[in-house]
Amino acid sequence: AGAAILRARQISLPGPTVMHYLDTLAAEAARPGADSAALQAEMFAAAQLAQRSGTVRFVQQATARLGASSGDPRVAEAVRKLQDADRDLRSMFNERDSGVTGPAAAELDRRIATTQTLRAEAEAEVAAAAPGFRQLLLSSVDAPAVQRVLAADEAMVTMLLGPRHGYVFAVRKDRVLAVRTALTDAEATRQVAALRESTAPNAGASGPGRFDVAIARGLHAGLIGPLDSALSGARTLIVAPDGALLSLPFGMLLTGEADAAALNQAPWLIRRHAIVHVPGPQTFVSLRAAGPGSTAPLPYAGFGDFVPATPAQLAATFPAGRCAADARLAQGLGRLPGTRTEVTIAGQLLGAAPDAIRLGGAATTQSLKTARLDQARILHLATHALLPGELSCLPEPTIVLSTPAGAPNANAAFLTASEVLGLKLDADLVILSACNTGGAGGAGGGEALSGLARAFFYAGARGLIITHWAVDDTAAALIVADSLRRQAGGASSAASLRGAQMLTIEEAGRSLPAAFAHPYYWAPFALIGDGRRAEAPAARTAEAPAAAPARL
Repeated sequence: AGAAILRARQISLPGPTVMHYLDTLAAEAARPGADSAALQAEMFAAAQLAQRSGTVRFVQQATARLGASSGDPRVAEAVRKLQDADRDLRSMFNERDSGVTGPAAAELDRRIATTQTLRAEAEAEVAAAAPGFRQLLLSSVDAPAVQRVLAADEAMVTMLLGPRHGYVFAVRKDRVLAVRTALTDAEATRQVAALRESTAPNAGASGPGRFDVAIARGLHAGLIGPLDSALSGARTLIVAPDGALLSLPFGMLLTGEADAAALNQAPWLIRRHAIVHVPGPQTFVSLRAAGPGSTAPLPYAGFGDFVPATPAQLAATFPAGRCAADARLAQGLGRLPGTRTEVTIAGQLLGAAPDAIRLGGAATTQSLKTARLDQARILHLATHALLPGELSCLPEPTIVLSTPAGAPNANAAFLTASEVLGLKLDADLVILSACNTGGAGGAGGGEALSGLARAFFYAGARGLIITHWAVDDTAAALIVADSLRRQAGGASSAASLRGAQMLTIEEAGRSLPAAFAHPYYWAPFALIGDGRRAEAPAARTAEAPAAAPARL
């Protein structure tokens, strides 16, 4: 009954509070004669009542900014109606909870029901005027809603971790499995940070350190291993992580024993499944409603090799005092010359016109906003990205582009998530090939990444390829180009990225340096959202030829 009230009022709770509900349902499901299948499905829906504060805050802010950023008066008016209905409902629910009885309570219930209808109508108006709006909702979806959009060879995995234990869930077309795990939220946060640290290069070193195979295997054992019985036959794994796990590319988990000195032979999870990451089950269901792929006429638009702001420009944007540390960090965002090659190769591979590629001083936020981005099936932003927590004076996820020459400050270099809401896209993929797009390993970085993904989904992207740490130039150019080559041949974005990563692993020590088997080189790239789903062979056009044999 409490869960129904929370859903009606669109209220979320901290994870530890929801954990008591899950424990009760799990105990009931274990009782002889209980309808275990129905109770496990209820557990899946119940887990979605838990929302992290950072995610809730981003969605509230994004909705509030939606009317202004869209430039569409219909959206602005519908958002205003929605916000008015939400405010009225909060007031009436508070009054109802104060102990009103008798005829007054009946009248109040009638007003609540009427306002709920008005709210639903306003939400439908926003969704009609701005189809991506549902990506900014935090409502839960039940297992049947997920099952209706899952293919037979797909599985969704999600999780909720608490202070003493957690639960992991698998949804297939025909069943739901909920399993308790001993992995706690705090331990998962510690292990994700340690695994990322073992993946990044040591200070002053030219390459990565020794990969921690024990942690990679332990995280798999706590998160995916308990669900193995439900994952058989799943070619694609859709993962909806929680907390710090949002900062983890799941493909580099290990399904068994591995030798850190022979990582090209390791049993990576990416060997079993193509992997799609999503902010939550509701986001996944909404993305599936958008259709299998873009209808944009042009193949590609790319931006890279940005020109950093000068110290004087950064000082004007980040004044001394509260923002001084930000200025120092921003000054460390050096030029990324390797991205010029990455973007150029990708554009040539897809047959993009020369004016579809903006490099160096031409790669500005203004040129991005004025480009016909809704005409491109792929948008490639090969540059730096910043997440809240890295810069205290930039409270939103932010993409860094070139600072216009002669600008009085660096303000124009920063494309925020709020500004992303105002972009008009029809993109299969937005490739954010940037340093640390995926966050620094904590829950806050993962939540910021989730918010950035939601903003791009709202704008019209079907998927994002992001990078979880600073990438090697050679590996980045190879993986991006090979992924796009495979997708141009009709493969799904998930299968294309998996194929490029597997190629990198398997060619390590042969046509590629042996070090490339280390996850530092291939694992930072992760797909959030579907991207393009697989085409039937008859649907391929002259612009999308079958994939040629790989050339390294």
